[in-house]
Amino acid sequence: MGVIHTRVAAVLKLMDLYTKEAADIRKIQIHVTQGNRVLKKAEGCVVILAEPDMEELNVAVEGPGFQRKSILLKPSEENRTMYHYVWLQPKKGYPYALGTTFLTGTSKLLGFQLAVENKEKPVKLLSDYKQGTKTIQLANMPRELMGRTWLIAGESSGKVQETFVLSGLEEEKRWGYRLTECPKHDFKREESRVLQLLPVETMNGRFYVGLAQVPREGMEIGIYQDGIHVKNIFLEYGKDNFFEL
Repeated sequence: MGVIHTRVAAVLKLMDLYTKEAADIRKIQIHVTQGNRVLKKAEGCVVILAEPDMEELNVAVEGPGFQRKSILLKPSEENRTMYHYVWLQPKKGYPYALGTTFLTGTSKLLGFQLAVENKEKPVKLLSDYKQGTKTIQLANMPRELMGRTWLIAGESSGKVQETFVLSGLEEEKRWGYRLTECPKHDFKREESRVLQLLPVETMNGRFYVGLAQVPREGMEIGIYQDGIHVKNIFLEYGKDNFFEL
């Protein structure tokens, strides 16, 4: 009897946006419209097996305490061999910890991002970034935040701002990271800031987000849509902060 070889279409890594850790996938459901078989592994890992002549995958992820997340994947060598990080946004009913600061309100935007900077240990460029380069060198980058979108803002050249996404470590460079989306401008190490972008999805024009790392004195964060600055807001620690956007 011959050996049956099963190909992998994609490997997902499900992450909890609140804890920044791998999501508990025991109660999370993964639906693939095309009917592909799904295997749940340890540490939030999900393997989607390939089917013949399949050009794309429509994947939906949902579970208790999280908003439904829809993903469109194109089968590729990168998706088969590297994690595709999926960050799950908690909703009301999620077991938030005491002291959590909430951002809630109404919005005409279909979705937006919160730009957050760690004042005590900010992420910084270790070397100048050249446009189109597939790797970037960063200091103080938390490894658990792979697959997240980041904003890089340069003080020169008209204060250019762009987004980038990390896909993994670059083994040949110390403090180096591979990029799936690359900035199209040059950025100087001494003149640039690197900010974490937290995605926020609206449901029926409303949003509800819990933030775990707001200092007791409160903090100012930026609101962005598609990498474009909308406004700044101030959050008070441990409270429900209501805004209309």
